[in-house]
Amino acid sequence: MYTTTQLLFLLAALSGAVAPAPTYAQDPNEIAPVAAMNVLVTVNGTPITTADVQFATKGAGSHQGQAIPSDSKAVLDNIILQELVYQKATQLGIDADPVYQEELRRIETEVIAFKRKKLTEVFLRHNAQDTRISDQQARAYFAANSAQFRTVYTLSQILRRNEDLINQDLKELEDGVPFDKVAAKQYTNLPESMPTPWVLGNLRLIQLPAEWKDVIIGLQKGQRTGIIRGPKNRFWIVKVNDRHEDKTISFVSVKPMIIDILKNEKAQTLREATIRDLRDKAHIVYTKPLEKQAAVSQSEE
Repeated sequence: MYTTTQLLFLLAALSGAVAPAPTYAQDPNEIAPVAAMNVLVTVNGTPITTADVQFATKGAGSHQGQAIPSDSKAVLDNIILQELVYQKATQLGIDADPVYQEELRRIETEVIAFKRKKLTEVFLRHNAQDTRISDQQARAYFAANSAQFRTVYTLSQILRRNEDLINQDLKELEDGVPFDKVAAKQYTNLPESMPTPWVLGNLRLIQLPAEWKDVIIGLQKGQRTGIIRGPKNRFWIVKVNDRHEDKTISFVSVKPMIIDILKNEKAQTLREATIRDLRDKAHIVYTKPLEKQAAVSQSEE
């Protein structure tokens, strides 16, 4: 391992105190992976681009305790110096330093995670492009679900993100406390002119959260649900204030909504089928149980 003195000597050598490393000629074709118009300089064949300068200007506030100058030429010179040091340090094996390697692994893990996440999103979006819905499919869906589109609800809700609190609310309702009074507890000093925020009006079943639909469809005016559990630690109690049929609703008026619904359903089906197919064809080998991996990580800390 190299000492601090050796590293400082190396830096001094590359910054001019000792003759710098020679510059090698380069075939322009060798830098094809980087857009040639963005390459500002090559250092022993390694391209330095405008993106490197922009990144250094924005994010690398200092280098070895000294502020990076804001003018582009000085920033570029600093990047060239760092690249020379990097190349020489790699040549001498200094990149084996355990602290450097640990930080590098952490950053590479973040990059890999970013690539997985973003490319998964792009792939699934691309995979779902062929989700065209015919007029015949849309009409068939409307015929089978016309009641969901034509039934209009006025609802009141109590929403909590604490299970103990929603249980208390349910107990009060079961003891005969009016729904509005229980719902209003969350809204202190509410101006009289302000509409009651727990009342939801003119909603069709198709517009309700998925967790509500199967419960709400069986309720009549004046009835309420029990506790409905939802994602992200959400709990609801919902009351049906009114429900009526809007006979003016036609296929044409809700066709865009139906198209969106069917596209989303088709995209979800494609997504599930694709994921299932990928897993079925993959060779996945678990080399260590996850709980053991966690135990090893904790012992290393």
